[in-house]
Amino acid sequence: MTDFVTVKFSFQAEALAKSFANTNLTVIHSSPLERALLTAKALQAAQPNFVPLQISPLLREQNFGRGEGQKYDVRKKPHLSFKEHVAQGIYITPFNRSDRYPDGESLDDVAKRADNVVENIILPYVEKATREGNQNMHIAFVSHGIFIAELIASLAAQSGSRPRPSQFRGLRNTGYTRVVVKAVVRKRDFLVERDEGDAQDVHLPVVEVTQHNLCTHLDGLVRQKGGIGRAVYDPGQKDIRSYFKPSSRETSQQEGICELYLTYGTVMSDNSSTPLDDAERIRLKRLAKLQTAEPSERTSPSPAASTSTLPLSQPKPTVVKPTPAPKRSSPTPIVSSPVPARKKAPLKLDLTSWEHESVGFVFNMTLERSVAEQTAYETVWLKHLAMELEAEGLKSETLTADLADRILIARLELNPGAMSDDLEYLPVLASLPAQQTTFEYLVGAWKRVNTIKSALLKKGYSATDTQAALARLEKIRELIISYTGLTLQEPEIRPLGPPELVAPLLSLSALSGPLLAPSSSSPNALTPSDIEPFLKDLAHRFEPDNEIEGVLGPVVKSLLFHESLFRPEGLGGGDASWRGIMGGLELLVSIKPIATMITRMEDWNPKDATAPTFETRALLGPLCRLGVFSREWPALGTSYFSDSEKRSRDDIESSFASLRGTLKSLQSSLFQIFNTIVRTGSEPREAVLQWFAHVIALNSRRAGTHVDPETVASDSFMINVQTILLRFAEPFMDANYSKMDRIDPIFYAQSSRIDLKEETRIKATWVIRQVDPKKTHPNPLAEIPLPEEVPLSFRVLPEYIIEDIVEYFLFVVQTSPDKFEMTGKLELMSFILTFLNCTWYIKNPFLKAKINDVLFMSIWGYGHERHGVLGNLLNTHPVALKHLMPALMHFYIEVEQTGASSQFYDKFNARRNISHVLKVIWDNPTHREALSIEAKNVDKFVRFINLMMNDVTYLMNESFSELTQIHEIQMEMKDQVTWNTRTQEYRREREGTLRSLERQASSYTTLSRSTVELLKVFTAETKAPFMVPEIVDRLAAMLDYNLVALVGPKYQELKVQDPEKLKFDPKTLLSDIIQVFLNLSNQPDFIRAVAGDARSFSRGVFEKAANIALRVNLKSSTEIEQLMAFVGQVEEMKMALEADDEDLGEIPEEFQDPLMATIMRDPVQLPSSKAILDRSTIKSHLLSDPTDPFNRSPLKIEDVMPDLELKARIDAFLIKRRRNKDQRDVDMAEDKP
Repeated sequence: MTDFVTVKFSFQAEALAKSFANTNLTVIHSSPLERALLTAKALQAAQPNFVPLQISPLLREQNFGRGEGQKYDVRKKPHLSFKEHVAQGIYITPFNRSDRYPDGESLDDVAKRADNVVENIILPYVEKATREGNQNMHIAFVSHGIFIAELIASLAAQSGSRPRPSQFRGLRNTGYTRVVVKAVVRKRDFLVERDEGDAQDVHLPVVEVTQHNLCTHLDGLVRQKGGIGRAVYDPGQKDIRSYFKPSSRETSQQEGICELYLTYGTVMSDNSSTPLDDAERIRLKRLAKLQTAEPSERTSPSPAASTSTLPLSQPKPTVVKPTPAPKRSSPTPIVSSPVPARKKAPLKLDLTSWEHESVGFVFNMTLERSVAEQTAYETVWLKHLAMELEAEGLKSETLTADLADRILIARLELNPGAMSDDLEYLPVLASLPAQQTTFEYLVGAWKRVNTIKSALLKKGYSATDTQAALARLEKIRELIISYTGLTLQEPEIRPLGPPELVAPLLSLSALSGPLLAPSSSSPNALTPSDIEPFLKDLAHRFEPDNEIEGVLGPVVKSLLFHESLFRPEGLGGGDASWRGIMGGLELLVSIKPIATMITRMEDWNPKDATAPTFETRALLGPLCRLGVFSREWPALGTSYFSDSEKRSRDDIESSFASLRGTLKSLQSSLFQIFNTIVRTGSEPREAVLQWFAHVIALNSRRAGTHVDPETVASDSFMINVQTILLRFAEPFMDANYSKMDRIDPIFYAQSSRIDLKEETRIKATWVIRQVDPKKTHPNPLAEIPLPEEVPLSFRVLPEYIIEDIVEYFLFVVQTSPDKFEMTGKLELMSFILTFLNCTWYIKNPFLKAKINDVLFMSIWGYGHERHGVLGNLLNTHPVALKHLMPALMHFYIEVEQTGASSQFYDKFNARRNISHVLKVIWDNPTHREALSIEAKNVDKFVRFINLMMNDVTYLMNESFSELTQIHEIQMEMKDQVTWNTRTQEYRREREGTLRSLERQASSYTTLSRSTVELLKVFTAETKAPFMVPEIVDRLAAMLDYNLVALVGPKYQELKVQDPEKLKFDPKTLLSDIIQVFLNLSNQPDFIRAVAGDARSFSRGVFEKAANIALRVNLKSSTEIEQLMAFVGQVEEMKMALEADDEDLGEIPEEFQDPLMATIMRDPVQLPSSKAILDRSTIKSHLLSDPTDPFNRSPLKIEDVMPDLELKARIDAFLIKRRRNKDQRDVDMAEDKP
């Protein structure tokens, strides 16, 4: 999706959400795909009150499998089936609804998913609306075009035949469809025969599609009338909207209406299409609510019955069944201007009568026996309170808000199970609800207060009367809420306590199972629409006095430590109980005082918890520990993947998709909860940060390589926490990095949340922009090299920040290299080159080596990419062409000293990777030119060459030594007669030694081959650096020695069985060494150095090497002639050198180099040991070891002091010896006849 399309769709989603801001959605269901979620979240954010958002993979679009992204061909080949077309790579439109692309879904499969949604999600809502007589349930479904069409057809099938889904196709982005589902309730005996006593009701759904593909919200938010999509309204347009009509049969009891709204990218609910319809809808809602909520008039009217808000009087009321709400009229084609009505004078409220009736109605009580008798004691007669009031001289017939406290105490003191000798009072006790708890009674009273308030505000009384009445109601409400809080926190008076509030909280999620649904439809029970205002009242009453934790703290703990969270099936539980807990928690934290209270609770962030116990002791721990890992949730494997060997691949993939969708839903809900708390205020925000900091500190051991899982938090817990933190970081990671600078780079220097005492501090570990002096990276890329002075903002950062980045890169280039787009490749290349060129920004040598590993893995081929993620970029991008070669050389040198005990062996792995990268880029002339430029820095390049030669020397020696020992053991084992005479212990020991030698030899031969190959290509490209005195003699000696080992007298000792297994290729090795000789054969210094190698140089060895190379076609005849010409020059030089040595005669010991035993040409004195040796000798030593060879103290070449006096004496000695030679030559010439 391009940025333009994303932004455009975001505006469409916002426009849709605004058009539904006045529609009180009950719940939103969404597909997990990105666009659907964007729309769903926009809808949720636009709602005035909290609305649960449920994400389900059942709502995803049709899966096209391998057909996804293919170019479709409309031309069908005759006589070929659909499968045969696909098998030939021709992706045509399916012939029928049962056809599917490989690994995909057919339309029949999608229809089955739609049936599943209807049966398990939509119909339960309809039944619930019917049960409650709720005509204002609006459910939003956010999905996609094909699935929406199938879902509408599945819904329509509930009322009759199934229509063709194609009628409902062609949805626009965020276009929505409105479907009204009614469940008409009739007595069963009107329809079918029934058994005696079976009076159960029947719920028959009637489906009506009223609007389809409505997109008027995109037209400047101005709604159009009734047309389909953007079409003009047409009264004759009935093919869709009037496809299903409500049944004309009468309803004997009540009707529940559930409205669904379906949109492309979303499926959602809206009430109407015109302002006139909106007004009518509101009027009908109010009428229906009044008809179902207001009690009917009592038989003995009060003095103010005509003016009272509620027809409440003390005599027993007659029961009037609620009449059905008038049916909504279809959208009318003409909107007439409303005629303003004449303003009526406000009604007069008889406040005394209203107060009397309201108090009695709220508390369901009376002080008159006759009133109670008329209601069969359903209205409770508080006899003893009446007697108390009469004894106090108060008029007991009139009830007031001032008596509410005494009324409430008197009512709550009544016990239906108590015995009484007052016979006239026994009917009162007998009529009390036997199982009703104190909490239920108080909830019923609270709901009746709301009913009275709603009725009062609709009557149009004067402002003075209304305010006086509201003041009395608020006094009663506050008293009820106070007693409710006392009930929740005092064990003595709460038979159940917190669980009574937990149960309705668990019912908020429509996807939770029936076990979590409210067990009673009593008018005294909290419905989902009641819970939020009820909690707000509790918070408003107890938060100012800091008593809210005592009231709601036990409720929160009971919810968050619900036993269902500790079941072994976890996320896979059949009742989806975790969703109920999540829904309840989402509502709790949406109320700011409660969110703040939760973060103040002791169990929010238990200080004495350990890493493994934190997730079971912290309030949010049980929810955060839910996951899919088998170690923590073994039952998931059993329930989702039982008999996996007998199931199809599609079936298994469906299980994976279901788990992934469930996990994503969990993590999304967890983030919403933390995000809501963070946005509540500064105190909760700090508490959340402390929570995360505590989790990180407790799990510091997870940074190790081998961690005992019993000592840290579970993988599921940590994955969820990490996902939440990544979601918090999303706003900063936009495509243009425009918000990156909002991250505080010196946060760790100012904050003490995370203890960094034990963490290594590094000099640079942020995004590359943070080390870019211009702060413009990546537009353009940061300039390399970086400044020597490292910014303070990087010196204070912990090392694990950059380590996480490196570990992520290393993981992705190995497991998902195909996921890199060009921007990602550029960022990866820039990161590697920046920090390999500027390694002083990172202290940890192992972390630098990991960056080198990332580079190595990024050039491994995959699919059609022969040279991996970065291979092509390294050979074309200007930054790589300029800086890659210096970076490789720089790190090749630096890895020599890591400071670790294993540094000697660690360097070989790093240099092997470098050798492989050089091999990939070597054919590029620009890179070779970069090498030539780098060689001009003689000191650095000479050090690089010296280390390369050291590696070759060591690795060749070790490989030949290991191969010789392997040869010996193999020859010993080959002599079966002698071998069988050996003891079993001896043979077992020798076989073990052989296996160990083979492992080591394989590693050594691989490393030595790559290093010699590197030496070969470098000597071909540049020669001068190899000719410096401190290099050339050692190079010649190393090459001569290895040539002797390969073709000399003992070469047979290197013959082993199965050399390929040991990665030993003597022919290639011989060819490379000969090539080095050829590369340098025209260099006089190299000829002199080879001639001076008295230990290994031999013409016979070279001749044998030449014969072998020619015989097995390693070299051409021309190359062999060049080699032998070089040998001839060496022999001539050797004779000249030997003659010079004879002329010098015996050299005084003080003139000899103490290490090389050769005459010194440029003697220098070392500052600490005072030893004197030749400058070339100490330079050669310092290339490998920066210490004094005599006392190991640190030493640099700049620190040595020339011994001029000794040099003058040596020069005089040499002059004198040469004069003596010349004189002898003259004398010999004169003596000749």
